[in-house]
Amino acid sequence: MGFEKLIADLEARLISNERLENESLVKELAEAESSRIPLVNRLLASFGKRVSLTLLSGMVVEGVLARIGEDWVQLTGESVSYLVLCESVAAYEGLNRQAQTENALMKSTLKMVLRELCRKRNRLRWMASDNVWNGVILRVGDDWVDFLPEGAREPIVLTKAGLLLLSMVS
Repeated sequence: MGFEKLIADLEARLISNERLENESLVKELAEAESSRIPLVNRLLASFGKRVSLTLLSGMVVEGVLARIGEDWVQLTGESVSYLVLCESVAAYEGLNRQAQTENALMKSTLKMVLRELCRKRNRLRWMASDNVWNGVILRVGDDWVDFLPEGAREPIVLTKAGLLLLSMVS
């Protein structure tokens, strides 16, 4: 074996090893970058898309992702619109694999939306894991609401933690 062939073989192996190292580094950087992407960025990238949400109760809600707040999402269907607390979602189906880097998140929190619903006295359907109440919100606290169910004389206190989804009742 001459020097030319020996050196050419050595150079080819060095280039191949360098290429493998670069590919490995690129893969590692991509994985590290992906690990820093919050779920909200995937939600924002899926705005306007039909998605399916499996709630902690096992209930599945489908609709078009219409709005994304700090701690809630709004899904719209054919005849109904749902407000879903993000903490009550166990799984999302149909989200884009890519994330949006620009922050187009609505600034309103669920508490702000609940206060507005209270002010307007909208009739609502409040769904918890095993219970559903129709009525109006009378007062909004930090992590609770005074809710007057239809036909009741006294309000009940519902917790934000117990909320799965909220819809308007016509």
